[in-house]
Amino acid sequence: MRQLGAKWFRNPDHQLRAGEKLRNGEPDAPLLFVGWPAGGGVWVIHTTLSQSARKGLGRIGNAFTMEERCKIIDQLGGTFYTYPKDCPHLDLDGSREGGR
Repeated sequence: MRQLGAKWFRNPDHQLRAGEKLRNGEPDAPLLFVGWPAGGGVWVIHTTLSQSARKGLGRIGNAFTMEERCKIIDQLGGTFYTYPKDCPHLDLDGSREGGR
């Protein structure tokens, strides 16, 4: 799940507050779109809820396959990381948790 941007919350209240931001449409709520191509690496768009709406990033969720998702992320200005560990927005091993 971490590969798709999932976060671990030690305190359930933190998770509830993060979800409320998205449900309430807070414009600065962070969003992460991730795609894992078969050839390796990772495509990422890190944005906010308001920027996502302006750029039409909801189209990413319409992809049928992960390859199609990667292509859409690329077309919408995403960043490709050859080495996923280099992506500052992914916490693949839990080392960046910071006690959420």
